[in-house]
Amino acid sequence: MGLKRANIIHFTPTYYSSDSMIGGGERFVNNMSRALSVTRAEAGIGQFNNTIFSVGNAQQKIQLAPEIQLIVEAGDPWDQRTLSAETIRAAAIQADVVIVHQCLTGFGLFVASQAKLCGKIVLGVDHGAGEHPIVHHTTAFGKIFDCFLPYSSFGGIAFQRLNSRIEIIEGPVDEEYFTLGDGKRDPAHVISFGRVMPHKGFERVIRALPKNMRLTICGQKLNADYLVMLKDIARGRSVEIADAQNDANLRHLLQTAGVYVQASTHLDCYGHYYNKPELMGLAAAEALLCGLRLLVSSAGALPELTRNPGCRRFDNDEELAAMLGDLDRHPWPSERTIRDTAVATYGLRQYGNRLWQVFAELKR
Repeated sequence: MGLKRANIIHFTPTYYSSDSMIGGGERFVNNMSRALSVTRAEAGIGQFNNTIFSVGNAQQKIQLAPEIQLIVEAGDPWDQRTLSAETIRAAAIQADVVIVHQCLTGFGLFVASQAKLCGKIVLGVDHGAGEHPIVHHTTAFGKIFDCFLPYSSFGGIAFQRLNSRIEIIEGPVDEEYFTLGDGKRDPAHVISFGRVMPHKGFERVIRALPKNMRLTICGQKLNADYLVMLKDIARGRSVEIADAQNDANLRHLLQTAGVYVQASTHLDCYGHYYNKPELMGLAAAEALLCGLRLLVSSAGALPELTRNPGCRRFDNDEELAAMLGDLDRHPWPSERTIRDTAVATYGLRQYGNRLWQVFAELKR
C-alpha cells in the first residue's frame, strides 16, 4: 500500500448484533475487517486501525478485536435526515481508505458522497439491501466510488453499466472459526439458515424432505404470515424452525448435520420477484468450510458455489427431493477436500491479500 500504517473505516447502515441486525450482510463487514487484520503484516502494514461506523438506537463504542472498533451513532440508517454529514466527514477525514457497505442505498450514496468530498479513496460493497431510485436514472453516481467490490460474478452485474473499476473477490469467510468438527455427523439431519422470509424458499426444503430425514431451520422470524405458512406445511414432518442462533450453535450444526440446503428463489411463494436473493450465500460457504455437503438452488450467485467439490445445484423442487432422497448413494468428496477448496476460494487470507493489493493500486 506504500504505507507503514493504514486507517480503514467501514460505513454500514446496520451491524452484526442483536441490537441491530443478524444476517449475512452484517457479518460480511466483520469478516472483511478480520481479513484485513490477519493479512496486514503480509501487506507490510505496521500500525493498523480498522473502524466500523454504523447507526443505531443509541450512541456507543465497542472494541470488537484489538484492531477493530465499532462506533454506533444514534439515528435511522434509512432516513438520511437523521444522519449528520459533519459527523460522517469527521470520521472519514481520519481514514486512508473508506469502504461503504450497502453502497447503492440512500445511506450508501450519502456517506460515499461525504467521504469523496474529503478527498478519500472510496470503495463500495453491495449486500442486497436495495437501491436508491437515482441508481436507475443515472450512472453518474458511479463517479463517487473509486472501486466496487462484489463478491460474486452475479453481484458484479449491478455495476457493469458504470464506468468504474470492479474487483470481484469471493468471500470473506472466517476459516479460523468455521472448521471441521469431530466427524460425528447425522446423515439424516438437514439444515438451512437465513432470515425467515419468503425469498429464502424454506417451504421448498420442507416439501422436499424425505420421511426418514429431519430439518432444522434457523433464522430471524421477520415475516409472521410466512412463518405461519411454514408451520402449516411442516405438520406431520420432522421440522424445527428455530430462532436466530449464536455463532457457536450455528457452527455446531454445520459440523454435525448431514447436508445443508440453500433454496433461495427469485420468485417467492406469493409471486413477488427478488432480483438479488443471494449475492454469494455466506451461510452456504460457511457450511463448505465445515466440510458439509451442500445443495443450492439456481437463484442469484448460488450456482457459482458449485465450482467447489461438495456442492450440487438443483433447478426445481423435484430435483431437490431427488437429491435428498439419493444423498448417500451419490459420491461425495471427503470433508477435508470440501473444506480445503472452500478455504482457498473464500477464506480470510485470500480475501485480505487481494484487498490490500487493490488498496495499493488505488493509492498509486
